[in-house]
Amino acid sequence: MAGAWGVAEPLRFDNTTRVLISVLYCNALIFGYVSTVFIARWMARTYGVAGVPTESLFALFAVVAAQAPYTDLRQTSESE
Repeated sequence: MAGAWGVAEPLRFDNTTRVLISVLYCNALIFGYVSTVFIARWMARTYGVAGVPTESLFALFAVVAAQAPYTDLRQTSESE
């Protein structure tokens, strides 16, 4: 019988592999967050708003990113 995603057997990893995957995923998320801030900083300079401090952009995207899971949950519960 197939599982939830259509596979017969779930993947099983040892603890070392799980920790490695978790650390790499965390690093990818942090890299994406920092990249988003620096792209926004470049866009601000490109479109004439050069006085925006980088700290403000970090704060802005922290607030936006913190609300994303709650927005997703709200939309999921409304559609059911």
